[in-house]
Amino acid sequence: YAPNLTTINTTDPMTNPSTFKDPGPLVLQNDGNVDVNVSIYSVTAANFIGGTNPTYEWNASENETGSCSGNSNLTSAITSFTATPTNLCTNLTFTESTDALNIDVYLGIPPDVRPGYRETMVNITAQRYCSVVPC
Repeated sequence: YAPNLTTINTTDPMTNPSTFKDPGPLVLQNDGNVDVNVSIYSVTAANFIGGTNPTYEWNASENETGSCSGNSNLTSAITSFTATPTNLCTNLTFTESTDALNIDVYLGIPPDVRPGYRETMVNITAQRYCSVVPC
């Protein structure tokens, strides 16, 4: 028998339990004046939630079409958080109409999680994008 997970996500709030109805995605917007290379990381599900087979995952997509003009992990694939940074977009532009990404977060909480308070951070890093070296 595999325990059922209580799932919480930011993509479809109507499926979330109780009153957790309106989180929406994290929106990352480049309001700077240079294109940037963006990565994401956090702790693993086991280190954050605990229990048997928890999930702590992310998925990124363009909020505005054309925002990521470089290589990316902007796919429909849901990816588990790791402590190692994963590239989201190698060239997030700063042009006003094409400068935003959505990041959705998914949690799967198993029934055998010990009661208690938990918190973590989603770390997003941005470094100046350079198409030629040196910049």
